[in-house]
Amino acid sequence: MQRFFAFDPGEDPSWKARRRLGEAGRELAERCVDATPDADAINKAAELVEQAVALLGVGPTPAEVFADGRFHADPARYLDRSAMFGDSNPLAPPMHLRWENERSVCDMAFGWRHGGAPGIVHGGLIAAALDQVSGHCATLAGRSGLTVQLDVTYRKAVPVGTPLRLEAWVETAEKRRTFVHATCTSGKVVYATSIGIFVVMDRSKMRNVLNGDESSSS
Repeated sequence: MQRFFAFDPGEDPSWKARRRLGEAGRELAERCVDATPDADAINKAAELVEQAVALLGVGPTPAEVFADGRFHADPARYLDRSAMFGDSNPLAPPMHLRWENERSVCDMAFGWRHGGAPGIVHGGLIAAALDQVSGHCATLAGRSGLTVQLDVTYRKAVPVGTPLRLEAWVETAEKRRTFVHATCTSGKVVYATSIGIFVVMDRSKMRNVLNGDESSSS
């Protein structure tokens, strides 16, 4: 399972370029939130972004390459586009996950583009980060599947820019269900905790889910 998270583009020029684009997109998203230029500058920037969109075009989605088998030849290339941990995705914080002593661990911080109430990270993104570290844990523990339930307890609001530590570990495992506990902390401060239930799923069932067959996850 480690190969699924071995996000090293090496000397691959297309992957390195995609990561450069992802980082530029993150910088642009931050400026969309915190910059205060005049209308002319904003309109010029919008025109440049529109030109970039036209230049890039549209390609196959990760779901499509999963369904046709290309994903499995090089999974990290496509997982690197994930909304939470993909360096190639401008929406991602990104989370850099690792496996230590039977736990998934991540050190990260959310930016201004992740804000909810002024100066505070949106609670839904805290939940998403807990879900992501929990899913990583289930996968590395050999229990790969999808989240069917996530119960989050929020203890304190997270200020934007706070250095966070997320940790997840398998509490119990049944035939198909895996129960994963996770925490979001900074130093001795506990910001949130969660308990997630993940259903183990083989490749054919996962393909059905990606094709829209919701019954496959039950």
